Amino acid sequence: MLEVVHYRLTHPDYKSDPLYIEQLLELFAQLQKQRPKGYVIFHLQYVLEVLEAQRKYKEAYSLLKKFSYIS
Repeated sequence: MLEVVHYRLTHPDYKSDPLYIEQLLELFAQLQKQRPKGYVIFHLQYVLEVLEAQRKYKEAYSLLKKFSYIS
């Protein structure tokens, strides 16, 4: 988890970096299975940011629907 956050903070083009995207999505899937929802919610904004940069609006919308109960 710390590696993903560190990468995001040290690379200005992280949204388009395939390595970062792969690590972020793997981390996000793991967090949903193994950690409390706070961890998931923290990283949700960055997953949505990456999906938006890739123009994957349908997937972003699906995630927003899935986690809309929190707000």
